[in-house]
Amino acid sequence: MAHLVRSPRNGFTLVELMVALALGLLLVLGVSSVYVAQRQTYRLTENLARMQDSVRIAFELMARDIREAGGMPCGRSGYFTNQIVTGNPQSVWMRWPGEHGITEGGLVGYRLGDPDYPLPAGVAAAQQVNGSDALMLRTASLHETLGYASQDVAGRIFDLGAAHGFAVGDVLMACDHKRSMLFEVANVNGNQMGYANGVDLSSVFDGAFSDGLDDDGLIGKLSTSVWLVRDNGRGGRSLYRIISTNDATAGTTVQGGMQEIAEGVVNMQITYLTRSGNVAAETYRDIAQLHATANGTEVWANGPEGRLVTAVRVDLTLESLDAVGADGNNLQRTLTQVVSLRHREWVND
Repeated sequence: MAHLVRSPRNGFTLVELMVALALGLLLVLGVSSVYVAQRQTYRLTENLARMQDSVRIAFELMARDIREAGGMPCGRSGYFTNQIVTGNPQSVWMRWPGEHGITEGGLVGYRLGDPDYPLPAGVAAAQQVNGSDALMLRTASLHETLGYASQDVAGRIFDLGAAHGFAVGDVLMACDHKRSMLFEVANVNGNQMGYANGVDLSSVFDGAFSDGLDDDGLIGKLSTSVWLVRDNGRGGRSLYRIISTNDATAGTTVQGGMQEIAEGVVNMQITYLTRSGNVAAETYRDIAQLHATANGTEVWANGPEGRLVTAVRVDLTLESLDAVGADGNNLQRTLTQVVSLRHREWVND
């Protein structure tokens, strides 16, 4: 009689399948959680690095301009005259603050959108961020400083004694050890260049300029820049720098294009460290406090009278491009840098 032999069945039971699926699901969830956490960490690190790069570049470039504000080729000259005829909108890019008297400085602060401290006419600042501060900085100590041989006061001519590269419309500052003058190049003839009509030099400071500047002085090109925060057209904000440029067609100095310096800067607040005469620097003041304590004197004067700004504290608020904060919003960080002005070393005798 034949016997039937049953072969064992291969496979898994339903319970075994469910356990295996559960374990696989846990493994996938674990790997996914690690991936999501790593990606979030990467995005956070990337955004923080981008913010740090932005503020590093911003502070580095701003500090250069701020340190040199008010600088002249000859240092601090006692008498100063502005030979540029002002009154047109572009003159803000051409003139030194203050027409006469002890040299006034090349630093002026503004507050965007505030009618009490607006940007001057001639500065285009579309899409500016209201409530953010702005700085205008001027210096003649950084760019293309050359020596001149002599000055012909009657002919309004400087002779540089050699090829110089200056062009019609350039705004220059010439100086000797005790006097300085700002002027616009009107014509160039070989080694010589003439300057446009300004005030009569014989009438300035009881004739202090009547005989012209001493021979073998220095001439440097004026550089003007404005720093501000504005919309960048990409749904965010950035720190911008506007610089003066020479318009060869018009033969004068005008506003140049806006340079985007640092993306993600959403606000800039500036306070100023001041002193009065030989009195030591006191405390940092914002623009409103500075004007309130000026006691009727020129707020931005670079002389012993009034409050002299000796240092600037810049607070930049940056925002990350992505929403990587713990609360699901964009990160914000406010970083500070203090910059001392190199050309504010006036001490009364």
